Amino acid sequence: MYSQHWGFSIQQQMPKEFVMQVGYTANNAHKILSRTYINLINPATGKRPWSKFGRIDSKEDAGNGSFNALQVSVKRPREGIAIYARPDGTGYLLCTDQLPGASEYRVYRREGKAGKTHDHSEVVKILRGPADSTDGLEATSVPLGPRFPRGLLVAMNSGGKNFLVFSFPEF
Repeated sequence: MYSQHWGFSIQQQMPKEFVMQVGYTANNAHKILSRTYINLINPATGKRPWSKFGRIDSKEDAGNGSFNALQVSVKRPREGIAIYARPDGTGYLLCTDQLPGASEYRVYRREGKAGKTHDHSEVVKILRGPADSTDGLEATSVPLGPRFPRGLLVAMNSGGKNFLVFSFPEF
């Protein structure tokens, strides 16, 4: 048996920081083991063609297979997630969008929607900050002195290769 595999993909930057990717992938396989049963009982007569033999199992490497696929995706790159956890089990999930010049931080309820604890689709707030194309995000609800009484949010500033520290806001 032998097989061949090939593919390619193209990415295109779209408006509003979306990225579209179109790809094609394919595979061909040859001399795949194929199995055929012969000398089966004929349902009309109830007999086998060669009555002195039972079912005969024939195997040969004559099979072929192929696969072709087109893959299309449109995404907005998001990188960085943090959990702002309060002692009572509530808090926030924070996700960052990598935007040049000023990243956006989407804030979701940690506990989900009322009655739907796994549904985090509702955006509580969108924060905008000066971090350039934020790659990483961290948060804590632990009071860290008078400057950070409700904890803090730390964002990696990709452009400056440094970290920006913010007092955690109240929503």
